[in-house]
Amino acid sequence: EACLRFSAKTKMIYYKAVLQQKKVFEAIYAFMNQKRIEVEATPLPAAKKTIFQSCNKKISQLTLHANQFQKDRMCYPVNNAYFLRIAPYALHYFEIQNSMNGGIDMDKGTAKMLAIAGIALQPQLTIPKDNLHWSWSAADTLK
Repeated sequence: EACLRFSAKTKMIYYKAVLQQKKVFEAIYAFMNQKRIEVEATPLPAAKKTIFQSCNKKISQLTLHANQFQKDRMCYPVNNAYFLRIAPYALHYFEIQNSMNGGIDMDKGTAKMLAIAGIALQPQLTIPKDNLHWSWSAADTLK
């Protein structure tokens, strides 16, 4: 939504291209959310393989008129790893979109997106005794 608003306001990005990209991602994410539930409920490898094959066909159809970025990101053989990679995007995309419908305040919006994704970001600053090797890491605080 923010990109669409930016495009409409600034005319720096072609609005129809942004809208097309958004529609493609939303269609793929909605489809993969449905299929993820199906895969998780299927214990048989042969049945999962059939689901993966149907996903490959559907994603090929959905990306037929997609831009190259989307094709590079989405068009490769679907398997368990594919679902693991796409899950954070697909699962939380619609939640984040719904939470941002009232507008975007970047300070509140970022915290809200991180909260939806289940991430608590509290940076840790380590100051060594020799005062020569400073380090900062948020990785230890990601939950």
